[in-house]
Amino acid sequence: VHACLRAGIPCVVCPVMGDQTAWGALLEAKGLGVFLKKRQLSELTTDEIVNVIRRVLFNEKASDTKNYNCTGESAEAENANLRERCRRLGGIIRQEESSQTGPERLVEIMNRYFLQHNRN
Repeated sequence: VHACLRAGIPCVVCPVMGDQTAWGALLEAKGLGVFLKKRQLSELTTDEIVNVIRRVLFNEKASDTKNYNCTGESAEAENANLRERCRRLGGIIRQEESSQTGPERLVEIMNRYFLQHNRN
């Protein structure tokens, strides 16, 4: 997650263990990625994964976008905003990063960014 956010690109989170579910839910709620909510990786089809990746990276319309649209916007508008939010946040993370950057610091930076941009 940190690598995606630092690079300024959207995350596609498909949790398989640990804290990945919490990070996926947080990123989707903040409009920084897509959280594939299926309980097990084995439940996802190749087409679902490919469609989501194409949607967030290339602004292509997925064949089933309603399952992965976190903001209610059109898929095209959501994708452009998703990438722009990630790009801006990535710049902030790179400017403020130190050797002490960890999950708590990442959440702090994200929260401050969203307070400044009036997004929960």
